[in-house]
Amino acid sequence: MKNVLVLAAHADDERLGCGGFFEKFNKKYNFIIHTFSCRGFKMDQRLSTEPISHWSKKIEEFLSKKTKYDIIFTHSLDDLNEDHRVIAEATLIACRKYPADIYAYEVPCYNYNVFTFKPNFYVELNGLQVAEKIGQMETFYPEELNEDYTPRSYWGITNLAGYRGMQIGKQYAEAFQLIRKII
Repeated sequence: MKNVLVLAAHADDERLGCGGFFEKFNKKYNFIIHTFSCRGFKMDQRLSTEPISHWSKKIEEFLSKKTKYDIIFTHSLDDLNEDHRVIAEATLIACRKYPADIYAYEVPCYNYNVFTFKPNFYVELNGLQVAEKIGQMETFYPEELNEDYTPRSYWGITNLAGYRGMQIGKQYAEAFQLIRKII
């Protein structure tokens, strides 16, 4: 079984960005999630108070442990959230010589990342996997999931999956940026 490391600036980012991937491949991959900041809006936009080298060293320390990761997911450099960009850049620095495939995931935010995120890799999802992604949010981060028409709502998550699915001629999908693939 392959090991997948998911690096997240905030505690809900990994479910928003990779929740469908988790559901689709939970029997094929062993997922390890590493979060750098406490959840909640009070902690948002704080990681940049430390230099990028601080965060890249933290990631290098995490990667130097016994587990070998085959795939690493991180935030996109195109994300409009400053904390997300910090972790994305620190990941690329820390992984320069680390032999793993690297993907950037999309976090639906109120600042319209859908316009800056340019995916080149898609994972087709079915309706049950999208529902399970929403279920993950209900289970792990109920305070972040709302009932309004926002990116972090039932409506928003389902519609983003539909939009990404439409881009590849399918009903639903999650979108990623392939940064590096080792064959």
